[in-house]
Amino acid sequence: LIIYAGLEGLKNEILPPVAADINLFGANISEEITKKYKTLPLTLEQAKKAASESVFLRSCLTEKIIKEYTM
Repeated sequence: LIIYAGLEGLKNEILPPVAADINLFGANISEEITKKYKTLPLTLEQAKKAASESVFLRSCLTEKIIKEYTM
């Protein structure tokens, strides 16, 4: 998936985000600086839901594989 993501970025000329020059592990979630970053799902159920709704994953994996990991 990482290779597919890289190829997708090259194909669509997507620029990577600006580097985070702070320690995000020690940053307070409520701080203004952290609000511009997306967060990962906090639970397995949230991760499964995100994966099952992902257009990108559907372009890389078969429906059978997606169902196997998200059910």
